[in-house]
Order: sequence, then structure tokens, then C-alpha cells
Amino acid sequence: MDNKVLGLIELLDKLPIPMYGISDISELPELKNKFTRAISLAQAYSYTLDDYSSTGFNDFLLGKVKGELEQSIEIIEQFLQKENIAYRTIGNVQKDPVLSIGEFSHKYAAVKSGLGWIGKNGLLITKKYGPRVRLSTILIDLELPYNNQDEYNGCKECNACVNICPTKCLKGTIWNSSLQREDIIDVFNCKDKNETRKEYMCGLCLVACPIGKASSSDNKMIFTKSRD
Repeated sequence: MDNKVLGLIELLDKLPIPMYGISDISELPELKNKFTRAISLAQAYSYTLDDYSSTGFNDFLLGKVKGELEQSIEIIEQFLQKENIAYRTIGNVQKDPVLSIGEFSHKYAAVKSGLGWIGKNGLLITKKYGPRVRLSTILIDLELPYNNQDEYNGCKECNACVNICPTKCLKGTIWNSSLQREDIIDVFNCKDKNETRKEYMCGLCLVACPIGKASSSDNKMIFTKSRD
């Protein structure tokens, strides 16, 4: 295996990121001949309804968790620069705020890399942490071994997120890869989108999810399953 590949995988394994996955994006038309892999980073955290306040959730997620993830991203970027590996770190600023569309879908890369599935709340759901992960993505031009998408979906008959939604914008749809965002959520009726985004996040559909509640960000899980 190439020394750059080995070095990057060893680095990812050592970072304080509970989950990461690697997906093959070489066939995406908009990225063809630019980047071949997407590294999905998932910084896990513990936040429950017992802890919930809208402003507190916002401060916790955009403060502590965001800072922890950015520290790891900086270390990865330093390695990529040193090894002259082309990359692009995908931010969370929306390319089109009106349509709520980002530069590149963190959830698409995470699902494709096997980290989880899309829940009835439209968020990435992981088996270990539920939706309580903050995602980031780094696109790179390096032939890393990649993970395969897991078709498992654990939402089943659960509607905890649907029932708690204050604007009833969640449609209760069980996700599969052929669906569009609009099949799952009316994003333009979401409380975050219309009322609270400038000051704080609603997040009730996230903290209500029962999946992964027994886990916390202190439980280490490195996701490095490579393609056969």
C-alpha cells in the first residue's frame, strides 16, 4: 500500500474522532478528475431531552463540538499539505441559503461510506450514536481503500422525531437511496429554517431519537473497515 495512504489511515485512527468513513466519489460528474474519495468525520456527543434548551443546544453544538472537530480537521489538512495531496474541506455554510443546499452533502458521503442511514428526521443516524454526531467532509485526490454503504435502516416503526416536531414538517417516510429530501421533510416548514436559525437551533427531532442514547462521545469507536 502507498506510503501516503498508510500515513493518512494511521493519522485518522489516532485522532479523537469516534467515527470516520471513506467513500468513493470518483464517478460524481461535478468532481470527476478532481477528487476520488470523501473522508467523512463524525464527532459524537451526548445530548438528551433532559438537557434540552434551544439556546443551550445551539451553544453546545456550535461551540464545544464544532471546536473539537475543527481541531482534528486542521491536523488532517496539515498532513495533506505536507504530502502534496489535493483536497477540499467542505464547510457548513450553505451555497444556496434559500434552498438550504450546501456545497457538498455531508450526509451523502457519510451514508455512502457506511456510517449510517438517513432517518425520518432527515439526519444521518448512526447505530452507536444515533443522530448525535456532527459531520464534516474532506474531499481528496488519493486512492484510499473505501467503505461500502450499509443498507441497514433502524428507524422501522419509530416516530419519535415525527411526533415531537413542532411544525409537523416530518413526513414519517422510511428512507431508501432512491428518495429525495422532499420525500422526508418539508424543509421550508422546519422551525430551524423559518424561525430560529439566526439565534438558535430547534433540534428536537435530533435529541428525541432513541437510537444510540446509551452511548456517549467518550465511547471510542474508530470506523476503518476497508473495501475487500
